[in-house]
Amino acid sequence: MTALFMVFQSTWLNKWATCIPSEELLLVAKRTWSKALNGIPLASIQRAVDELTSSPAKESWPPSLPEFLYVCKRPTEARNLPVWDGLCLPETVSTPESRQEAEEARKKYRQLLGLK
Repeated sequence: MTALFMVFQSTWLNKWATCIPSEELLLVAKRTWSKALNGIPLASIQRAVDELTSSPAKESWPPSLPEFLYVCKRPTEARNLPVWDGLCLPETVSTPESRQEAEEARKKYRQLLGLK
């Protein structure tokens, strides 16, 4: 998990740090992600990392765990669809404008996935 989070940190820099602002939360996040990714083939995880870090989405926020799992598990024919438009919990974003952008992106992402 440390290697995956290091890739996220090097790709999204301070945006990743904003999503996980403390060492305690980092440990919890590592445990949570490890449990969620258990059983997913390493090749699927690597493909998701490659896709997310080489696409226009990398200019936005880092993926949440559900977003990352979605990219790991989505079928081949869906790989060219948008993944997310930059989500981080609005309360972890520092400016009102950033919170509004994050909330708008969250709504768009949920619509793409057919979630309410």
